[in-house]
Amino acid sequence: MIESEAQPDTNIALISAEFEAADYAELRTYSGDAKSALVLAPGIAGLFSRDASDSTSLDNGGTIIRDGLGRRWKRIYQGAAVDPRWFGAKWDGVTDDAPALNAAHAAHSVVFYPPGTTRVAFTVSVNGKATAIMGSGLGVTKVLLDHHYDGIRFFGDSTNYSEGIFVKDISIIRANPNSYTDVIGPKSLLIRYATRPVIERVEETGAIGFGLQFWNCHYPSALSCYVHDHKGGSTGPTGTDGIHFYVCTFCRAWGNVVERVGDDAISFGSFDATKPTTDISVMNNIVRDTGGGGIKHYAYVSRSVISGNVISKVTNGGIYLTDDANSPANSVVEDVQISNNEFLECSGVAGNFEGGMIRLRMWPGSTNAVMQNISINGNTGRNCRSGIIALSYGPTKRFKDISIDNFTFLDAAVGIIGGDNDAIRFIQCDGQLSIRNVLIRGATSNGIALNQVHASYAASWDDTVVTMSNILIDGYGKGVTAGPSARGILSRPATKRLTLNMDSIDVRGQHLPEGATPQEAIQVADLHPLSNINNVSFDHSGTRMFFGANAAYRGNNAIAASQPSAGTHYSGKTVRSTNYATGTPQGWTCVSSGTYGSLYATDGTSAVTGSMTAGSRILTVSDATNLSRGTVIQVAGAGAGAGVLAVVVAINGNVATLSATAANNVTGATVSFVTPGWSALPNWV
Repeated sequence: MIESEAQPDTNIALISAEFEAADYAELRTYSGDAKSALVLAPGIAGLFSRDASDSTSLDNGGTIIRDGLGRRWKRIYQGAAVDPRWFGAKWDGVTDDAPALNAAHAAHSVVFYPPGTTRVAFTVSVNGKATAIMGSGLGVTKVLLDHHYDGIRFFGDSTNYSEGIFVKDISIIRANPNSYTDVIGPKSLLIRYATRPVIERVEETGAIGFGLQFWNCHYPSALSCYVHDHKGGSTGPTGTDGIHFYVCTFCRAWGNVVERVGDDAISFGSFDATKPTTDISVMNNIVRDTGGGGIKHYAYVSRSVISGNVISKVTNGGIYLTDDANSPANSVVEDVQISNNEFLECSGVAGNFEGGMIRLRMWPGSTNAVMQNISINGNTGRNCRSGIIALSYGPTKRFKDISIDNFTFLDAAVGIIGGDNDAIRFIQCDGQLSIRNVLIRGATSNGIALNQVHASYAASWDDTVVTMSNILIDGYGKGVTAGPSARGILSRPATKRLTLNMDSIDVRGQHLPEGATPQEAIQVADLHPLSNINNVSFDHSGTRMFFGANAAYRGNNAIAASQPSAGTHYSGKTVRSTNYATGTPQGWTCVSSGTYGSLYATDGTSAVTGSMTAGSRILTVSDATNLSRGTVIQVAGAGAGAGVLAVVVAINGNVATLSATAANNVTGATVSFVTPGWSALPNWV
């Protein structure tokens, strides 16, 4: 246990000693035989004992004094901490106390910062040792940084980290931050190369760089700190983050309050692929009014829990995951759990539709990057520009395996204009995208959008399975220009490799200008034929669902205006007619599986050929560009009659696995789609 306060014998009148010295100068000139001495000067007063066994210790100007005969006088005090006033600090808020503070830290590992204000005109620096600064409380002990360099800095050794650095119960105040015009960067409090460093109950204000930073640390903790009002406030320059963890492991940021900073409030990341920032816990923090993101992860980050935070009025995303604009190649942000956070008025700035609740962002560039295994659960937002936005600018930067559960988006911010401010929007996702148990009420534009186009970039959706279930969208298209074109659910990717499974969906309340025609509640382009759409309901009389020509799917919500003539359909599927005219069919039942169209190679004219071995389900084709999983094909000569009739189960390059085996060996056989067969239901009467 570290004593929080030095406890010298301060009642000088009750202390007896063999010799009294007015100050250190008199003690240094003493040559008598006394074994104890009492120094009387205010601030440095105390009892000293002569240590006859010590002939080597240096005079440190506070707890060890060397006299003219080379003898060492050592201060007698209780507890582990020393008082910087013993080393000459005046603690009057005027005198430069930096030399005295540096002397105190050089001499001892625990330094008590007493109540009052200490002014420092250059960096307080501690190198290569375990150290603790113990104050008397926020606003009680004040460190005034009256310079433009790092404020308080602890540096361990890159090969031998310092164990145990503590800074507690002080306020660090940068004087006149808005007068600073040089490069942004000096830190108010920096700890580097340390194990288990703790910054607890520390106030920091006026930063001209990062407020509190851990750099190359193991088990760093920022606990119950108050970081606020950096240079320029929430409109201040980039680089004025609140609390920053860089190249750290096992990080904790708990119970902090960060407000009115120009960049990200609490951030974690690394630009070194060999040293990612990992094992992060960000819990129960309050973030308000920032110019950047609220809680940010960037470049190389893995294994993080972001939970129980309250985030309001941030500019660039309440929680912001990114490869970062400065990131090197192959950056990875993965295994992040975002749970039970509350977002209020995260409305960003005009034109930035990403500046809402949760922002997943890949920056432009040709380098590789992946953001994967992201779980978003139990989050609520109110009066925000957008909900969850996943945006990328290039094919080598990918999202993969993302789940959203128990998500609530209420009442988009008033006055937001435009068509991209969706409650949930993904430009791309590989693997699995799960969206379950969602309430969206009052979205500016679309409720949920799978929209592969942004600016000039069109992303690809390759063999993705999207699951949507238990979703209520009640009010969308609030934006003045968004209303007429907004959909409750929009799935825009024109690819038969996207599997969409929807169940228990209720879409209602499209906002429309007076006299405008309602748009589709659900609009889908193409779909994989194994898609399922069930139990979908709507509240308006316009076109309830619109599907592209190749949007084949199964389920009790299959509808069409006429017998299907495109896409893939399986035997037993029933499609209900939306044409209720007397004498027309009520729908159609598929009686033989098939896929409409002609199968061509990449050039659009050449036939596709393939080879199979008798008894095998493996088909090697000349060109699989237009062949997709789930389509129904025929391989000439490979079976009885016209050949093998089968469903494509899987594709790897130009090799397909089929649902049926070949009866014969074939080489260069024609591979073609098979047209499905239909039977009409009874006519409407």
